[in-house]
Amino acid sequence: MRFFALLKKELCETLPWIVLAAFLLVFCGAIFIGEYTRQRRGFTEPATISPRSFVRMDTFREEMPLRDIGALLLYTSCCLGLVLAVRQFLVPSFLKTWAFTIHRSVSRTTILLGKFAAAIIALILSCGIIWTLFCWYASKPGLFQMPLRQRTFAEGWIFISLGLVVYLGTVLSALSTARWYITRMFGLVFASCIYMLLLLQTGLALCLATIIVSLVILVSQIIHTFLNREF
Repeated sequence: MRFFALLKKELCETLPWIVLAAFLLVFCGAIFIGEYTRQRRGFTEPATISPRSFVRMDTFREEMPLRDIGALLLYTSCCLGLVLAVRQFLVPSFLKTWAFTIHRSVSRTTILLGKFAAAIIALILSCGIIWTLFCWYASKPGLFQMPLRQRTFAEGWIFISLGLVVYLGTVLSALSTARWYITRMFGLVFASCIYMLLLLQTGLALCLATIIVSLVILVSQIIHTFLNREF
């Protein structure tokens, strides 16, 4: 019960950021879909290039709304991960409230798991569910020139997982007691490298493996640092 009380507290504190991220994703995504629908209605007739060939202008944007939403999803999930880490771990350091949190009648492991669970739930609620709903809507017959690919749906969840990597990298840097210009930047630099590496990859299996390895590395470092740090 103490874990769920702690989880409820963390979710309440991060609720404004969850709502803001969800609102931006829904609002901008609806604009992208609406603009695509309007433009497609304007290009329903083929544009003749020569007597021997023609091209349908609406095929140039067959999946552009989801690509636009995918880019927005990537930035939103990464920014949300960054903000959550700052709110959960860096702000208590500035406000000097870690001592009060640590000396509650719960273990440090429970505190850490509660914060992790709240961050994962926040990413799923604000990004994961909305991305799933957009993909479900885009799969409706007749909306796109070509049917939605399952790869597109999986890529969106890779972006959301990348937001979790950014979150953990920021957490590791926030918990470190080293100076900012030495090893304290390792978490942020590591997350940035994973971000760039994933953008250069084309295989989903390799992207997923990279995400899993990076999560294992960051979580293990965070647990070691949090359990042994003097607050």
